[in-house]
Amino acid sequence: MELVELVYALHEAGSFGNIPLKKLFGFIGKMFDCEITNYYRLFWDIKNRMGEERTFFLNKLRKKLSEKLVRMDSGARS
Repeated sequence: MELVELVYALHEAGSFGNIPLKKLFGFIGKMFDCEITNYYRLFWDIKNRMGEERTFFLNKLRKKLSEKLVRMDSGARS
């Protein structure tokens, strides 16, 4: 489900241009050597989450990257 959340976010941001979702999921599936099926259903599950944690995978990515940047700013090795 995390990959579906990420791909939908990238699609909404226009990161791959105006590519149809089906084609994008096919490309991502080939890239990661996995078949991504039922992505509409999985997105519906994400949509039905409640509160700020609806996009908890994206929130986790943002948090982890921000923490790394802070560590780098403080001179810590990561």
